[in-house]
Amino acid sequence: MNEPGRHSNEPKGHSHEGREATELRQSRAKAFGLRFLAGVIGLAGLVMLSNAQDLRGGEAAALGLAGMVLFGVAFWAATRAKRHSAPLAEDVLASDPRAPVLYLRSFETDTGMVNQEEALADIVHEVGPFIAIGRPGEVLPRLGAARQYVGDDEWQPYVRDMLDRSRMVFMLAGKTEGLGWEINEAFERLDPRRLVILVPEDAPAYKSFQKGAVARGMSLPDYPSKVESRHKAGGVIGLVHFDTQWDGSFRPFVNATFRGQSHQLAGAPKIRLKLALEPVYNALGIEWKKPRRNWTLIGLLSYFGLAVLVLLIFIWLGINGMLD
Repeated sequence: MNEPGRHSNEPKGHSHEGREATELRQSRAKAFGLRFLAGVIGLAGLVMLSNAQDLRGGEAAALGLAGMVLFGVAFWAATRAKRHSAPLAEDVLASDPRAPVLYLRSFETDTGMVNQEEALADIVHEVGPFIAIGRPGEVLPRLGAARQYVGDDEWQPYVRDMLDRSRMVFMLAGKTEGLGWEINEAFERLDPRRLVILVPEDAPAYKSFQKGAVARGMSLPDYPSKVESRHKAGGVIGLVHFDTQWDGSFRPFVNATFRGQSHQLAGAPKIRLKLALEPVYNALGIEWKKPRRNWTLIGLLSYFGLAVLVLLIFIWLGINGMLD
């Protein structure tokens, strides 16, 4: 691993220009109220959908639509409640003695990569507390990594400290100035095996990131083909991990339809990310557990296939009986 170094001409902001003062407005009372509201509205939506089955025509459609709208409102309220009660990085680090897992990205991706970040948080909590710098000016933290809010003159020392302390570092490839600085710091401070680059669907953003990384001494593979990137996890199509000489290898996501818990959707982002991280865990000596098979889904599909087969047999027997 390279020795830490200091650099001049550093960017004046993190992954964005113009940092704003952050005044969080988290409230435990609002979190409780929103959870209660989500439960009530969700129950009302369920009742409407149930009653819609007893109606016909326009009335059934209208009641069913109203039920779906209420489900949407309930989901929004539940998500808002989670953000009100989300722990901050300083609290998480104080309560968890393990080395953290750092997440670096452009703030511009916070909206489009919500599912990917939450899936990643579900995975890496088994390694250490998942930490990221919060977007300046937001009143509630995003879900996923626990946020640390820092000023314009604090973020670079904070990132350096986290790079030195972290067990793993995830960086979402992008093309902002702050990420260029972070690439440089990661190259100077990290054992290459600790860094994982998340490859976005945005090919120009990755190519810009690749150019900057190569200029700093890393070797990143070219943007993957459509065949390699056909499976996605949120807005990410795969990841790049490194050997001890900063030689990067692309790790595509694989079909994970029959993996995961019974309640998870087929091919959930969490499962695809977990499968792709196997070589990273192995290189760092972290225990990697393969996601178990989703026997509930396998059973349902097997039952459906058997039912179709039996139906086809009866149809065939009926046709032969008519011909006789």
